[in-house]
Amino acid sequence: MKVRRKPNKILVCEACGKSVLKYQRPSSRLLRFCSIECRHENLRGRKHSAEHIKKQSGENCNFWKGDTASQKAGRTRALRKFKVAPSCEMCGVTKSERHHIDGDTLNNDISSICFLCHTHHMRAHKLARAELKKAQVINAAKPSGGR
Repeated sequence: MKVRRKPNKILVCEACGKSVLKYQRPSSRLLRFCSIECRHENLRGRKHSAEHIKKQSGENCNFWKGDTASQKAGRTRALRKFKVAPSCEMCGVTKSERHHIDGDTLNNDISSICFLCHTHHMRAHKLARAELKKAQVINAAKPSGGR
């Protein structure tokens, strides 16, 4: 024969105000609400405090990957850090992009980033590729010190 537990707490739901008999469990969040629906309705739209957001961002976050993050993550960090990009440093066009001078997308220090319009940004990458190719040709032409 199955023995039924008796409710040991009378609860007034924080969302709807209805009185409900509940079984008390030590760590149950549902004890404040009459149902899961009322809990969801009550908690919808709540925002974290600015202090909490600051505490859970960047290196303090549990999911922080540091230098092992991908290039895309580095670009995303730059977008977050420099939300409003000033005008192009070359021509003054107001719509500009963030360019990593050293080519390392994870290095989002202000000294490593310049703001360029799309045209100048693509030129900077083209020049960087040309310099890299030139260095590879020079290294390939050097005789190796084998024997």
